Formats: sequence, structure tokens, C-alpha cells
Amino acid sequence: AFLQNLSHEIRTPLNAIIGFNDLLNDADAEFSEEERSELLGHLHTNTYLLLTLVNDVLDLSRLEAKMMKFQIQDYDAVALCNEVCYMARMNNEKTGIQVRFTPEVESLSLRTDTTRLGYALLSTLTYPHEHETEGQQEERIIRFTLSRKGEMLYFRILNSPLADEAFTSQETGIRHEINQLLLAYFGGSYQVNARGTEGPE
Repeated sequence: AFLQNLSHEIRTPLNAIIGFNDLLNDADAEFSEEERSELLGHLHTNTYLLLTLVNDVLDLSRLEAKMMKFQIQDYDAVALCNEVCYMARMNNEKTGIQVRFTPEVESLSLRTDTTRLGYALLSTLTYPHEHETEGQQEERIIRFTLSRKGEMLYFRILNSPLADEAFTSQETGIRHEINQLLLAYFGGSYQVNARGTEGPE
């Protein structure tokens, strides 16, 4: 599974890193401070993208092999969602995404790996990493609800970029698989509907 997922999604930022690094180390090239700053910015962005993709593929391989190590703790589900929404708003400052969270429960104790579940939720509230630098400014409202039915806890995210067919890529495919395996480990399920009546969810 690891080799199958090691495609152009990883080679693209790697090639960019090599290219920008070569430019910056070219003794004959002359750059202004602004140009050098821009090249360094591109280098940093692609390094972060590559690291994220590699970590995602490694996480997927561990989940598939049932070798993932979890840090389990009791935590309030509403507090976790509020923290994730705060991180999403920080990430979305320049993208035009607005996250509107509506909890239908006041508080509810949840026993899980809060870091990994939080990252899974965050992935549904932001643009995929490879699209973050494209400068989307068109307003996009994501509606996030948390509800409980019996013993089941429901996280519903409407108008999620991760579920939008416009952003389909190997990166989003890997993230969907990670989220699905992660929630299955804790006895839940993960469903994606790209053509829902209220938007992709």
C-alpha cells in the first residue's frame, strides 16, 4: 500500500524543493531580497506539503497493518470540536472559508485519541494542503454539527472541501482512508457524500 500511494502527489513537492534549492544555491543567480524571500517561501511551503504527505502515507500504512499507537484519554467532545474549529479558523484566514459549529449537546465525555480525532476533523474543515497556496478567496461556509442519538455520537460537516469532487486527488483519497480506518478502530464509521442535497459532506 505504501508504494502504491507514492506517486506524483509526493514527487511534485519534492521536485519543487530541489528546483528552488538549486536556484537559491546558484552562484551566478542574482536575486533581490524580495525575490529571495519569495523563493524561500515556496521552499518552505513545499517542504511542509511533502512532510504532510509522507506522514499521511505512513499513518495509512500503520492503520492498515493495525500497528498504529494511540494515546487514549477521556475528553469533552464539545470542547474538542471547539478547539478544532479554532484551529480551522486560524488555517482559513486567507482562504475564504468560514466554519459555523452548532453543538446539539452541552457536553459529552468521549474516550478516544483526541489528537488524531482532532486532526481527522480538521482535515474536513480546511482545503487540502496542495490547494492552500492557491489563494482561494471565494466565501465558503462549512456547517459543522455535533449530535447524539442513543449511544452514537454524530459529527456532520456540510460543504466540506475534503468531500468536494473539485478537490479530488491522491492526497484527499489517502486522508479519506485514514479517517475511515481511524473511526472504524474506535467503533465508528466515516461516510462521504460528494453530491449531497446540502452540499458535499
